[in-house]
Amino acid sequence: MWPLVYAAIGSQLDGILKDNLPEDMHDSLPAEQCGTYDMLEDPFSAPKDYVFRLDGCNAVILPKFALRDDGAVALSQAIKGNPSLRLEALNLFYTGMAEAGVEAIAKAIGSGTQHALLTLLLGDNQVGDGVFALATAVKRLPSLIVLDLSRANIGDAAMWEGGATSGAAVLFTALGVSCPWLSNLSLRRNGELADEAAQALAAGVLV
Repeated sequence: MWPLVYAAIGSQLDGILKDNLPEDMHDSLPAEQCGTYDMLEDPFSAPKDYVFRLDGCNAVILPKFALRDDGAVALSQAIKGNPSLRLEALNLFYTGMAEAGVEAIAKAIGSGTQHALLTLLLGDNQVGDGVFALATAVKRLPSLIVLDLSRANIGDAAMWEGGATSGAAVLFTALGVSCPWLSNLSLRRNGELADEAAQALAAGVLV
């Protein structure tokens, strides 16, 4: 098993954007290229049309953009439809995604070898059972340094469905085997998930 530097479960993400995003941020996706930019104050007010032009981008930074599942599907199609794309950072923090949107994004970033993601921020979305697709995706992301899944509903809130806990275990295994450079992992506010992560660490799944 490749060595993995495991951050404290409750660690904050301070400095992550500064320390881990590509230096040439002028290549990042401007908000005006994404249709109407709408801060997600009202989770039910999302743009109806999504246009993503990703040519030349190495980072997509859309925190609090009213993406929702439809927008996530559109973004995933744009990612998969651009074989020359080399994303190093994807920030979709608090974008109103549920399981379907997270699954679409996960399948997109794990669909080819052209993505060299260093930073993946999916916190404050309803990841739920989308964690299974994410676990598959990270197997194709060996350069991943930062992963934020804080407040992602993959702990107590999703346990009644009978899949989230085992999905978390699958994710931990995938991270331990496939992401040797992971040094910042945030699982804050996911119920008992932090305890499960600690158990995985003790069992040698995360080392």
